[in-house]
Amino acid sequence: MTNLTPCDLCYKKERDVYPFKGGTYCQPCIIDMVNNAYDDDEDAEEDDFIGMGYHIVFAPEKPKDGIVGIPSHIKNDNKPEEEESPMQLEETPEIIKAELDKYVIGQDDAKIQVANSLYNHMIRFFYGSEMRKSNVMLVGPSGSGKTLLAESLAKIMGVPFLSVNITEYTENGYVGRQVQDIFPALVEEGNYSSHANYGIIFIDEVDKLATKAKYNTEKGHSVSQKGVQRELLKLLEGEVKFKMKGTEFSTKNVLFILAGAFADRIKKEDIKASIGFENKVSEEELPLDNLHKELIDYGMMAELIGRIPVIAELNYLSDEEMVKTITEPKDAIINDYITYFKATGSKITFEKKGLILLVQNAKKLGTGVRGIRSILANVLKEPLFKVPGFKEPTNVVLTAKNNEFEIKYKKI
Repeated sequence: MTNLTPCDLCYKKERDVYPFKGGTYCQPCIIDMVNNAYDDDEDAEEDDFIGMGYHIVFAPEKPKDGIVGIPSHIKNDNKPEEEESPMQLEETPEIIKAELDKYVIGQDDAKIQVANSLYNHMIRFFYGSEMRKSNVMLVGPSGSGKTLLAESLAKIMGVPFLSVNITEYTENGYVGRQVQDIFPALVEEGNYSSHANYGIIFIDEVDKLATKAKYNTEKGHSVSQKGVQRELLKLLEGEVKFKMKGTEFSTKNVLFILAGAFADRIKKEDIKASIGFENKVSEEELPLDNLHKELIDYGMMAELIGRIPVIAELNYLSDEEMVKTITEPKDAIINDYITYFKATGSKITFEKKGLILLVQNAKKLGTGVRGIRSILANVLKEPLFKVPGFKEPTNVVLTAKNNEFEIKYKKI
């Protein structure tokens, strides 16, 4: 992956940064600063900025579309000079997938599909292409890595990321959070930077919007799930525009990633087969064919599913894959505890037997990888409390015996 330089203002790592007013900034932040300078100084003239290598667009009163400056050496006509020439980006789908491998264990097919979608999104970002967005639906059980996969995509691209639970939102006109408020929340998450125009919105639990009673077992819903689906359709299909803090924002280039377990599509015997260190649900046993139709049959609106060209399925993780998930990625769960005990002058060792018991307990709870954090916090509550007060450096060993956790203290 290319080493990217952080912007001095938003701190996001960008492919291109430029010297401006004694610092180094990305294009959107420079545009924001020029906008603010123009807004604050009504006597500002074009010559004030021309020397900095910027084309200035002045309207009679306010700048058009909130944009007044674009670096002259990167300004383009929203397309490459030669139509026939393939656009080249350093982060190819293969490189994106390799970067995802650092954060997400397994799920290779899903990673390839979302890597292709992100590459398409990056073409739109860097070249202003009019090609259609590749919105994504991630289908898979709880704890299989859907949220982590979406978060990792945002890290790779360096754009604002917002995760929402769609069950907290209601159809327009009802009491509760409105679907139309999701995009403004992304803008706030991105600190009102124009980067939000190319951000990623992750919408989880969409399977809870299923309208067929055999699948929707949720109780207490006072608002039509189909109505919320219609609101989502408007968000994905149309272009929402508004202005915040002097900057124009639009959903035209926002990438939407929807996700849901759609649990009843998976056979119960497949879930049972996934429990066990050597067992893994085979791809042949999973209903991978014609996923679009299956989701429509599940109770999702055909119009909504039709706006999501990419549907990627995440499988149940085996015990071994879950162990790798909490030990190998750059932001692995156990790294937090390694850092904690190192700060106290001690250390912690996770034996394989203890790690296997951790993931098996998480599977029994049906929480997958995300449940391991709370289990681990409970198992390690005693050493977390006592070890900082030890006078001598100690090695805390987490293991298992007779299907129960065991903690050993060894002097270093």
